[in-house]
Amino acid sequence: MTTTTHTCTVRSAVHGVCGLPAFYVEGELAECEIHARVAGSLYKTRSVAASAVKVTEHKLGDRVEIRRHGKVYLGTVVYVGARGRVEAEVTYGNGAKRVVKVEA
Repeated sequence: MTTTTHTCTVRSAVHGVCGLPAFYVEGELAECEIHARVAGSLYKTRSVAASAVKVTEHKLGDRVEIRRHGKVYLGTVVYVGARGRVEAEVTYGNGAKRVVKVEA
């Protein structure tokens, strides 16, 4: 059994390829722990994107309670975004319909 040890592939104009043991590997690209901490690194952009995605239990057509203007209204979910944003259409007592954000 052979194991492949990845090394950091970050290249600088002055020092060339880093070559330290890899902390994060994605395909042919690898970053050592030092380079993974730098703002804009591959590791940071991937981990921030993964943490930004929210999982929601709502789906289109669900009935939800909307609290607006000191009252509670029933609304219908009309939008579920990729990052957890949920919007519902609500009809106020005067007949006005609005699409509002559903608070978690």
